[in-house]
Amino acid sequence: MSALGAYPALMRGRRLVQRGGWRALVGALPPRPSGPVPDGVDVHALAAECARAARRLPLDTACLERSYATCSVLRRHGVPSTMAVGVSRSAPMRFHAWVEVDDEVLNESQPIHRLYRVLCRL
Repeated sequence: MSALGAYPALMRGRRLVQRGGWRALVGALPPRPSGPVPDGVDVHALAAECARAARRLPLDTACLERSYATCSVLRRHGVPSTMAVGVSRSAPMRFHAWVEVDDEVLNESQPIHRLYRVLCRL
């Protein structure tokens, strides 16, 4: 997959958040595939391509938009990915979103579970 595949998902996530908010974004996630990660699919490479695409956009994207895009791209490749949303353990009303596959966080380098309490997994 090239970074080009991630751009439409990033832009769609941004539009969904701007126009319909949280509900629109959740409703637009592709269905979660069942079963294991398909052979030959490199989940880390797909997540990295999405991150690179987000950095190359001439506008800022929020964690929710980036996580929507990453989760969408992974699911379109047959990966049973989950988008998680959490609240900060130290600052009330501070939220964050990330993507997990088999309980591994893909689009964060920090120890996210120590910093955020999961509110929901989609």
